[in-house]
Order: sequence, then C-alpha cells, then structure tokens
Amino acid sequence: KPNLLKPGSEIKNLSPYLGAVVTGVQISQLTSEGLDELALLAAEKKVVVFRNQDFKDLSPERQIEIAR
Repeated sequence: KPNLLKPGSEIKNLSPYLGAVVTGVQISQLTSEGLDELALLAAEKKVVVFRNQDFKDLSPERQIEIAR
C-alpha cells in the first residue's frame, strides 16, 4: 500500500486476522489513492486505529470527503 504507507509509517497487527494500529499517517493528508488503500486495509483488517489525527482542524466538507 505505497500511497498509504510512507517512510516512517507502520502497521502493527493486533491479531493475524482482525485489527491493526497504524502510526505515522495523517488521514487528512492522504491522496484519493491513499484513501482507497485505507479502505482496502479496513476491509482486510475490519478494525483500523489511527491515533493523533488532526480532524478537529478540518472543515466539515473535508471530513465528509474523507469518510466517503
């Protein structure tokens, strides 16, 4: 997932089949390709945790765009 994971980012699997914690990624900075890869990761792991996100600084329109 090269558009999601850049140098310095990491995925820590919580179990082999369910759950992951992703560090070093700001969801708001992802391209549409990166958001597609995020959707794929969520489909694969079912639960994906991203800590320390900057959503409070985003406009409602951008938050909706990311969620789509």
